[in-house]
Amino acid sequence: MDAKELLAKYLDERKKLLDDLRSLNTTVSKMEATLGEVGKESEALAEFLASPTYSKSAGSTVVKATEFFGMTYGEAAKAYLEKVGEAVTIDQLVEALGQGGCKVGGANPKRVLYISLVRNVREFVPPREGYIGLRKFYPTVKQGRKRNSSTKRESKQKTVSEKAQKKESSKKQKMQKQQNRVKGNKLSPQKEKLKHEPMPAKKTASEPPTTKIVREILSDGKFHVFESILKKVQERAGKPTPGIVVKSILRKNDFEQVGTEFKLRQV
Repeated sequence: MDAKELLAKYLDERKKLLDDLRSLNTTVSKMEATLGEVGKESEALAEFLASPTYSKSAGSTVVKATEFFGMTYGEAAKAYLEKVGEAVTIDQLVEALGQGGCKVGGANPKRVLYISLVRNVREFVPPREGYIGLRKFYPTVKQGRKRNSSTKRESKQKTVSEKAQKKESSKKQKMQKQQNRVKGNKLSPQKEKLKHEPMPAKKTASEPPTTKIVREILSDGKFHVFESILKKVQERAGKPTPGIVVKSILRKNDFEQVGTEFKLRQV
């Protein structure tokens, strides 16, 4: 066996030993978490094994061209990390996502991806500077930020609930005031009767002659076409009356228009 073959044999044996060590360290970490132990040595060893020198993922994980296509950054990163089985550098993660069809955009893709992932404290954790891993890889790491986020969420929900209650209370008070106002302003039977009777027509004594004629023509409460109104106005006035004058009168609030027909608005 020559030197190259011997080296390959030793490298293969070392890889198997490292894999066994990772598996053993994961088991120990889980036991420490169950017993409430700190587990600093296990965490330090996990970080050591995640380094580029000893990482089993360094250049060995194959990514298909469309493996992460259509996924969000978080979904793609989680899928890749689960495939690798340990934390990787942010550079490697950006490259892997791009190879899998989930290209990270922005002027600084590494920063964009890093910020996007570390905000999701439930699933991702940076075990050391420049690395991203899944939280389940480190069961001894406490999720303090998660509790803070939960507390903030509960506080926000409480504030929203209080605002809704105040709004509802204000609405009820307003309705109660309106009801009291209606009760206080209740009309006598005679005034109530007058309330529903039609209002008398407006006095036309001070109106211009043409306006008075238009009002008289439309006093029957029916719709009349403009041409008919203009003709009758000219007949009663005994002189030509410009159509624009009659139109300006019909535009007043006293009259109602539907298409090219007009009638006196009922008050």
